[in-house]
Amino acid sequence: MKDYWNPENVAVINKIVKGTLVAAFLFVGLIGYQFYVVMADTEQQRLSALDGWATGSEGQSKIAEQFIEACMKGGPVDLDSRPEKLVSVYECANEIGGSELESLIRTSDQKTKAPAPLRWL
Repeated sequence: MKDYWNPENVAVINKIVKGTLVAAFLFVGLIGYQFYVVMADTEQQRLSALDGWATGSEGQSKIAEQFIEACMKGGPVDLDSRPEKLVSVYECANEIGGSELESLIRTSDQKTKAPAPLRWL
């Protein structure tokens, strides 16, 4: 009968386990970084679309500022003023600027593409 727990086999198993853990850690780090990049790109696309939409119209410029303050910037929430339900950025855009603004935000979000490993998840 073979001895599977001899020191040579244990050393190989330890190397395999350590290599797998390092690879998993690097993969999670890569996915986290790509998620951050996609979110930053999405925000940049939204701001660029809003800038183009608001150019030349004072009313649309004010609506764009309201949208940025209310829907894109986060901040502390008072317990008394907490909303009853969560509102998506599209619902928020529709409430502030109507279906035209919602459509603009949806279109700008569709321009952002996730890189390969993140897209696979």
